[in-house]
Amino acid sequence: MCMKKILLLLILIFMFVLPSIPLSAQTDKDMFLEIIKQQTITNAKVDKLSEQVADISKQQAKLSEQQAVTNAEVKALEKSIDKRFEIFFFIMIAVLTGVFGLMALIVWDRRAVAKPFESKTEELKKEIISLKEKEQKFEEKMEISLKQIDARFAGIS
Repeated sequence: MCMKKILLLLILIFMFVLPSIPLSAQTDKDMFLEIIKQQTITNAKVDKLSEQVADISKQQAKLSEQQAVTNAEVKALEKSIDKRFEIFFFIMIAVLTGVFGLMALIVWDRRAVAKPFESKTEELKKEIISLKEKEQKFEEKMEISLKQIDARFAGIS
């Protein structure tokens, strides 16, 4: 019986355990092939990644070129805007100068036009004053004359 058990145990070992244990030469070859297959797959993935990195580098170079062009355009636009502001500033200065110049001309013209009238008015004032003085002297003489006439008539009566 013991022998039967041993034999049965050996049969079980050969049936289940031994097939699961690979032969060493075959296993190394299979492992080597598997490693080569995985390395080939890894190399393909690395090549794809390298292509993607190269594409990204190309896109980055294109973006850098576009950014340089855009920066140049922005600088040109800024110069154009600055030039327009300068022109606007000078136009505003010219307009303000014109307005103040026109106001000064109007004031000067009014004074120039008013001077002859002022001098004529002054002459008329002086003439009126002299006429008033003459009138006052005439009235004084008349008053004296009337008093003399009254005194003569008073002496007659």
